[in-house]
Amino acid sequence: MENILGWTIAAIGVIAARMVWKQWAHKFVVNEGYAGLLYQKGRYVRTLEPGEHRLFGADHAVTQTDLRKTLVTVPGQEVLTADNITIKFSVLLGCRVTDAAKVMHEVQNSWDVIYSAAQVALRETVAAFPADEVLKTRGDIGAELREKIVPQLEAIGIETLSVEVKDVMLPSGLRKAFTDVIM
Repeated sequence: MENILGWTIAAIGVIAARMVWKQWAHKFVVNEGYAGLLYQKGRYVRTLEPGEHRLFGADHAVTQTDLRKTLVTVPGQEVLTADNITIKFSVLLGCRVTDAAKVMHEVQNSWDVIYSAAQVALRETVAAFPADEVLKTRGDIGAELREKIVPQLEAIGIETLSVEVKDVMLPSGLRKAFTDVIM
C-alpha cells in the first residue's frame, strides 16, 4: 500500500511539474534565413539563431527579421547634370541585413533609409558631371553610388551587395538630338 501511495505521489508530482513547465516554458522557432530578436517585458535580450528555442519564464516575445538578400528598386528619379540637363535614372540595389538588432532599433523604417540614401547619392554623383560624360560613364556611376551608400547602410546593420544603374532616360528633345547626330 505504501508503495502505491509513493508511486501516486510521484505521478502527481510529474504531472504538476509538466503543467508548470508548459505554463512557464515558451517554445520559439526561428526559421532559416531569419534572425529572432528576443524580448522580455519589452526589452531586447539577445538575437536567436535559426532553430528551436525553449525559454523558461514569463513575458517573452520573439520578432523575426529577414536576413536574405533583397533587391530594392529606386524608380525613375529626375536628376540635374552639371550642365543643367535633366536625366531620369532608376537604380537597383542588392542588400541584406547583417545586424538584425541594429536594423530594428536604430531606424523606424530601414527601407526608407535605403531609398533615401540611393536618391541622395544619385543626385550628388550625377550633378558632378555633364550629360555627355554621364552617358559615357554609366557603369562607373554605380560604383560611385556604392561608395556613398555603403557607410550609411552599414551604420544601420545593412550590407550593400550591389548598386547598379538600371535605366537612363533622356528627355525627348535631347533623345531626338542624339539620334539626329548619330544618323
